[in-house]
Formats: sequence, structure tokens, C-alpha cells
Amino acid sequence: MVEHISLLPPEIKDARQLQQKLKKILLVLLIIFLIVALAVLFFFVSSFLVRQELNSLQAEKEMVEQQAKELVEYEELYNNLTAKRNLVGQAMGTIPNWSVLLKDTAGVLPAGSWLQDITFVYSEEDGSMTMRGWVYTHSGVAAMLEKLDSLEQLAEVQCRTSNDTDFEGQEAVQFQVESGIMTGPPFVTAEEEGE
Repeated sequence: MVEHISLLPPEIKDARQLQQKLKKILLVLLIIFLIVALAVLFFFVSSFLVRQELNSLQAEKEMVEQQAKELVEYEELYNNLTAKRNLVGQAMGTIPNWSVLLKDTAGVLPAGSWLQDITFVYSEEDGSMTMRGWVYTHSGVAAMLEKLDSLEQLAEVQCRTSNDTDFEGQEAVQFQVESGIMTGPPFVTAEEEGE
């Protein structure tokens, strides 16, 4: 093996080693400086972008607040309308849908039946229906009772009387049916039904 022998005086050799160490230190310092500079630049750009977004959100907030101020009068009108609708709903109560109830009740009558009278009575708490008339047979009364019992708006359908009788010279069964009337839905306007 060949050994490297330096003929330079030790002062020059030490000076070169010192220069190499200084170059390494300067290189490390330069790298650290670049890293710090890049970090500062990154934080500066991030801060700038956050400020821009904050300014944009602030402008949007001001615009929304302005729109809210413009809509305050409509909020008051809406609250007034809602209060009046509630008042009308309380005044109207929960009445049954009479047209559907009458149509359904008429639809359960057997063919050839005669009604003497039909009475509907309704208050806020409850209601009742009384139906009197004649049919040909007791089975006609039974069929009518089953159909009446299936109607959603009627409750506790009962046959009070079912007697054989003579009606205008023909054998018939006279009946009296009573039932309760279910409360209707809360009052809604025609506009709300259409929605």
C-alpha cells in the first residue's frame, strides 16, 4: 500500500482542513437558512390565503346580514299569517270530512232500502249518527252494519232495532243504526291541501 505523504508544511495543511470545515459549516448553515426561508415563505403565503378567505367570508356575511335585514318585514308578515292560520284552525276545529262521510254512508245502503231519516250530530269532543229505515231482510241489515263498521270515520256501529214489519203492504225489516263519528283532521285551507 502506498501512503500519502504530504510535503506541505503543517500550517498550510491545517489551514486547508479549516477551510474545508468552514465550507461544510457554511453549507449546513445555508441549507438551514433555505429551510427556514421556505418555511417563512410557506407561512406567509398560507397567512395571505387565509386572510383572503377571511375577507371573502366577511363580505359574504355582510351580504347575508343585509339580505336578512331586507327580509325582516317578511318574517313579521309570516309570523302574523301563521298566527291567523292557527286562530282559524282553532275556530274551525277538527270537523269530519262531511262530503266523504255522506258519500260513504250512502254507498253502504243495500239495494231497495228506504231511509226514514239520517241524522248526524257533531261537536268538538264527539259526534253521532242515527239512521232509520227499512230493508227487505235481516241479512240486508247485517251486511249494511258490516259495511258501516268498515268506514274509517264511524266508530262503535250498533244496530238498536231490527224488527219485522209491514211497509206499504210488503214485508220488510225496520232498522235503527247508531254510531259515533270520529274527529276529523285539523282544519287546513284549500291551498295547504294542494301542496
